Amino acid sequence: MPDFFPKDLANYASGAVEIILGIGLLIPKYRKLAAWGLIGLMIIFLPLHIWDLFKETPAIGSKTAAWIRIPVQFLFIAWIWWVGQEDKKS
Repeated sequence: MPDFFPKDLANYASGAVEIILGIGLLIPKYRKLAAWGLIGLMIIFLPLHIWDLFKETPAIGSKTAAWIRIPVQFLFIAWIWWVGQEDKKS
């Protein structure tokens, strides 16, 4: 995370939002809305992950992990979109 961000507040707030939206995926009435919320959150985090990739010591631990995180994030976005599109009426 950039140095100018209040790290603790940002981590706790984003974690709480992720948990709430994750629970929303389990509730059919809110699934699509929760999916779009998670996709938006992951898109917001993407520039931070790219920025982290170019730091001398990435927050995730290594350059390899930072490189792997970027395509995996796109896979998660696709997965969340797929889950949000499923009709679970059966």
